[in-house]
Amino acid sequence: MKAGKQQTAYQIGITEMAVSLIAMIVGTGVIVLPRALAVEMDTTDGWITVIVSGGFVMLFVFIITKLQQKFPGRNFLQFLGEGIFGKWLSKLLALSFFVYFICVISFLSRFLAITIDIYLLPQTPTEVIVMILLLLSTYAISKGVQGVIHLNIMFTPIVLSVAFLIIIFEIPEFDLLNLRPIMAEGFIPLFKGLKETLFSFLGIEILFFLMAYMKKSDIRAAPLLISIGIISFLYFSIIIATFAIFGLNSTKVITFPMIDLVKEIEIPGGVLERVEPIFITIWFMSMFNTIAVAHLLADKLLKKELLPFVKGEILTALAVFIIFINTFITKSYTELSLFGQWISTHGGVNIIACILVVFVTLWYRTKKNKTSIQEEQA
Repeated sequence: MKAGKQQTAYQIGITEMAVSLIAMIVGTGVIVLPRALAVEMDTTDGWITVIVSGGFVMLFVFIITKLQQKFPGRNFLQFLGEGIFGKWLSKLLALSFFVYFICVISFLSRFLAITIDIYLLPQTPTEVIVMILLLLSTYAISKGVQGVIHLNIMFTPIVLSVAFLIIIFEIPEFDLLNLRPIMAEGFIPLFKGLKETLFSFLGIEILFFLMAYMKKSDIRAAPLLISIGIISFLYFSIIIATFAIFGLNSTKVITFPMIDLVKEIEIPGGVLERVEPIFITIWFMSMFNTIAVAHLLADKLLKKELLPFVKGEILTALAVFIIFINTFITKSYTELSLFGQWISTHGGVNIIACILVVFVTLWYRTKKNKTSIQEEQA
């Protein structure tokens, strides 16, 4: 795609991009992060690792934004593809990101189906739930970037409002003594927890692709850093609430701590007996946002970067078929957790590799251009 072609169509505003970043990142981490930290660290210091991880992720977002400002109207792969060697690197990265997004969708679909099966629709076959989810996602991406971004704008404020309301309702039940002692085991547990919390911020890779749809004047870091700050505060609040109410040992054995927090809520007057079905329905919106964005990017990578010579919608159908098959590779929750760890590692490698390759390419081309200008002037 030629430079600036995206700018002739729909353009993403900076606020829309900031909200979409939240929509992409907030997913399973909200549900399982406290348990993962309790098991990995064996202390209640997980809230410290969230603060540190949030700082690291802000640095990554700042670097990505500064790089994107150098080639507005193009995504990272299009910029790389303009050179002879960069063309093959961009294809390799495109394939790696395509596999990553396909696996993300498969993982989230499986996770969502398991949760719905437990709490909402125990009699409905998992295959039917996943099939309906993928059909909805396919319909969403048929509306293009604008359609998916508007879904994020519609659902994300609801998801955040409900999540923070749950924390506020739980404040009277807090026992902050459960958070003690702080850093009794030193720094080693914090390093163990950093991996879990950094992976819960995966989703910033959408900036590599979606910022190409923004005007140059809108490509700014500050609003995106605020988004990371909001996500960090949400994770921080959930971890504090979980440990303050359940304590360390109980948190280790609760599969979905956030849902158990919701069960503890008592609506005054007994208006609602069970709140968790409402929460799961709202949380479904968050998961669907993440799936839709990943599906959109996987579809675009397949059509624009990997198989541009194949016309029609056959590639969209092929991608959905691959996702559906891949969703049921894992047979148990334990296998699904291992699959999630592999995806997290793959995503982290993708982000670091893409930043490094683009940074070196940008430095080389800038130096080459300066040398050419000096030779012409001499």
